[in-house]
Amino acid sequence: MNENWHTYQGTVIWQGNPYKEEPTFEQAKQALQESGAMLARWTTLFDCQKQTEWWYCLCDEYKTLQQLTRRQRYRITQGLKNCTIFPISQQEIDNYADDIVRVANESFADYPKQYRPKIEKTTFIDNIKKKKNTTIFLCELTETQKIIGFGYCREEDNIAYLEQVKIPTAFLPTNANAALAYTICEHFLKSEKVRAVIDGQRNIKHITNYQQFLVQFAGFRFAYCKLNLLYSRKMLLAVRLLYPFRFIIKQIGKVSPFFYNIYCILYQEQLHLKMQKQTL
Repeated sequence: MNENWHTYQGTVIWQGNPYKEEPTFEQAKQALQESGAMLARWTTLFDCQKQTEWWYCLCDEYKTLQQLTRRQRYRITQGLKNCTIFPISQQEIDNYADDIVRVANESFADYPKQYRPKIEKTTFIDNIKKKKNTTIFLCELTETQKIIGFGYCREEDNIAYLEQVKIPTAFLPTNANAALAYTICEHFLKSEKVRAVIDGQRNIKHITNYQQFLVQFAGFRFAYCKLNLLYSRKMLLAVRLLYPFRFIIKQIGKVSPFFYNIYCILYQEQLHLKMQKQTL
């Protein structure tokens, strides 16, 4: 299987550089067969000029504070005033492991129970340390020198992938989120000269407004594209049988993580079908 295909929770997902290439249907079919996954997901028509139901959230143009909107500039300036943000290497992460895990636990505590992860310190830290070409950014409250947030980016093929950002809800009034996102973009776009900082594709499983926040207050934008799905035979049958009942399953999913995951698959199919009707 091509190295750009990665299997996650029963789905084989294409995670290559969207600026350079897009997989074909035959490549997706081969990846699905070789992985043994239930479905394959990939994107085409990257950064098309028409608004679709699927997108990458990215920042591909460095702007100084003066070039940002007044609203963006205020949030970022306040965040930089309240917080000190600094990068550390993967070799330094053990020195801050307790702080990073504490921030992660406090952040995940705000998640709905359907997808609230459980953290084991050693595993969580080791997973970050194992990621290649990764830079970790820590956010320290200036007044108390307490670590209140972190984020890390993996650099690959001239792209910086923003893999995770965590700041507990209690510290959102400090505007640390805006300052952290801006500092990361400044580091990679201005200093490292990468083509883009990418937060990822649309997230339909985790209910969050983080990507909308990045667009409104941190200079990111949505690069619209087309979502493509290919199912295994058994999965296709299951989706066809359950799709008419997706709204009932959605209600059950509010109290059941299992049914919530099923609903997410059906909602993804709903977006897929809607895009198939669009002229792109």
